[in-house]
Amino acid sequence: LRTFLIRAHKGMGGHDVAGSAHISVDPGAPWGALLSYDAYDPYAQRRLFSAGFRLVLGLAFASNEGLGLSRLAANVAPANERSTALLLSTGFRLILRQESAPRRRINEDHYVLDAEDWSAGSKLT
Repeated sequence: LRTFLIRAHKGMGGHDVAGSAHISVDPGAPWGALLSYDAYDPYAQRRLFSAGFRLVLGLAFASNEGLGLSRLAANVAPANERSTALLLSTGFRLILRQESAPRRRINEDHYVLDAEDWSAGSKLT
C-alpha cells in the first residue's frame, strides 16, 4: 500500500492537507492496483485536490521514479457524482455499472485507467 498526501501550498482551516490517495498494488490481479482517495474540507471543490490527484496518477504510471504500474482501478458508489467526475476527467473509463450485475450485489461502479491512456493525453496541462 502506498499513501500520498495531497497538500496545499497555503493552509486553510488550520491544516494544509487537501486529501489523500492510496494505491494498493496487487500484481496478480487483472487491474494491477486499486486506487482509493479522499478530499478534505475546506479544500473540496476548489480544484486543489484534482491537481494533486493528477500528480499521483503520474507517479503511479512513471517507470523511473514512480510505481511503474500498467493499470489502475477505482470503485465508486454510483451516487458519488464528484468522484465519478474526477475519474472521468483524468481518463478513467467505466467498465462495470452497478445495474450490470444486480445478482452479485455490487454497490459500486468500476473504473480503470491504463498507462497508455494516461500517456496519450490525460496528464495535467
